[in-house]
Amino acid sequence: MAFGEGRKKKVDRSPDNVVGQKNNKKTKKAKKIDTDIASTDSGSSLTYPLAAGQLKKGGMIVMKDKFPCKVEALSTSKTGKHGHAKINITAKDIFTGKKYADICPSTHSVKVPFVKRVDYNYMGSIDDMGYVSLMTTAGVPVNNVLQLDDSNEIDKNWRTELTEQAKKAETENKIVSISVISAMEKSGIAAIKLMDP
Repeated sequence: MAFGEGRKKKVDRSPDNVVGQKNNKKTKKAKKIDTDIASTDSGSSLTYPLAAGQLKKGGMIVMKDKFPCKVEALSTSKTGKHGHAKINITAKDIFTGKKYADICPSTHSVKVPFVKRVDYNYMGSIDDMGYVSLMTTAGVPVNNVLQLDDSNEIDKNWRTELTEQAKKAETENKIVSISVISAMEKSGIAAIKLMDP
């Protein structure tokens, strides 16, 4: 066998060179299809995946598939003879304060919530349904962002703190600023502080 004799030649298989097809220069025009789509919600996810081994203390995690939590403690156990390293996760719910614990292999994914924090000015009232009247920093009134639930101990504490700060702000001629944290279609107060107008 001579040099290069065993190699196959590269064959051009484009539609023009396929055996049995005529070389038609005319091409059919594609039919125009009506593709009007009604706009809907973006469908964005409330969480994103992260390897359990990449979690950090103070980071966020979704526990029991529905509770957005802040990681309080992480500990790693060594691998067994045939296993993976396990991560022991202790986390606290950002809205209720309840603690949760879970064990997960370090290579598996966990859900991490998208958390949004926005500052508002308190307008001085809470309606019968528990909605707090707020105003954005741009001066736009907002009434359906934050709802305080009296059955929740943390919300009760925030309500009393809010009324105390409102009274203090009135005597000192200041504004009550509320930091609202939102995650997984829930909202809660993160901080209350007094500011100069």
